[in-house]
Amino acid sequence: MIRSRDLMQRDVICVSPEMDVRDLARLFQEKAISGAPVVDREGHLVGIVSTTDLAHLVAEQGTRTSKRRRATVREIMTSPVLCIDENCPLAEMMDIMTRARIHRLVVMRNDVVVGMVTASDIIRFLSAWPV
Repeated sequence: MIRSRDLMQRDVICVSPEMDVRDLARLFQEKAISGAPVVDREGHLVGIVSTTDLAHLVAEQGTRTSKRRRATVREIMTSPVLCIDENCPLAEMMDIMTRARIHRLVVMRNDVVVGMVTASDIIRFLSAWPV
C-alpha cells in the first residue's frame, strides 16, 4: 500500500509568519514552488501559504504600488493546517484533498514538519502506475 512517506517531498521549504509577501513571491519563483508550511521561531506549524493566497491579496489590493501596503505571510496564510502522518494511505490523502479542495498536505512526525505531499506528487505517481 502506498503511503505518504512514499510520496512526500522531504526537503520542505518553510517560511516565517513575519516574512514580507514580496519576499515570499520571490522565494516561490526562485525555488519553483507554489506553497510552503509556515512555522514560528520555535519550529511549530502555524499555517500554510500558497500562490492562491498571494493571488487573493493582489485581487484585494490591486497591483498599483500606491494602493498596496506591506503585508506579511501571517495575514494571508491559512490556519489551521490539514496535516497527515507518514503512514497516511494514498486513498485517504486523495480523499482529504478532494473534500477540503486543497492541493497540498503537510506531513508531520512528533509535531515537526517532515514532508509535504502535493496533488502533483500524487498525479506523478499515478501517471507512472502500470495499468
